[in-house]
Amino acid sequence: MLIGVIDSGFLGSDVNDGKDNNLYQQQGFYLENDQVEAKPTTGDMLGHGTVITESILTQVPDAQIAMAQVFHQRLVTTPLQIVAAIDWLISLNVSVINMSFGLPNDRQLLHEAVKRARDNNIIVVASSPARGNLVFPAAYPEVVSATGDARCQPDEFSWLNTKQADFAACVRSSNPNVIGASVGCANVAGHIARYVKQASVIDLTQMTEWLKEHAKYWGLEDRVELRRKSTKPLNKTMIF
Repeated sequence: MLIGVIDSGFLGSDVNDGKDNNLYQQQGFYLENDQVEAKPTTGDMLGHGTVITESILTQVPDAQIAMAQVFHQRLVTTPLQIVAAIDWLISLNVSVINMSFGLPNDRQLLHEAVKRARDNNIIVVASSPARGNLVFPAAYPEVVSATGDARCQPDEFSWLNTKQADFAACVRSSNPNVIGASVGCANVAGHIARYVKQASVIDLTQMTEWLKEHAKYWGLEDRVELRRKSTKPLNKTMIF
């Protein structure tokens, strides 16, 4: 399966060098004179995208990755670059898009791009802080919002069902300097990719029910392992 990641790149940037069998394609998106230019990527100067991608691949080791690079020398980007990245990933027919970041303000063009992805049956996952103000695109109803959960081990995830986030997962990564909601989001995306890989039809409602059924924890304050047969469910850019 093909997973789209919008981030800072992925080490092993030469698709044909054989160094990384998971890398399908990379494309850089640069803002020049208020226009987005698609150019070759520059590896991963920041390391963030590599860690995020590795976290996803922990859950689905045989997945292929399409990396849309929107962060270059700093972890700063624009809605225009993100929109261009989403549209590129749509053109590649990815199954899942992961965005381990959030913007503080709503932008109509970003929301429309997310809707285009959903119209193409793509699951969009974006990170959000566990508490505080809503961020975008995680706050859009078409997006699976995800954060980190310190209770979770790498193979676990939780159903939070809060205003900030739908699901959460392990906050730790291969790099001790990259932790938190962005890693949790990547792990959630990986778990979702496992579902999509085995599902005959990608239905958002069915997927959500599957995730709830397989969640280790339900709710933000629940500290006890979920017992699915006897427990009823609770009622219902920044880099984090």
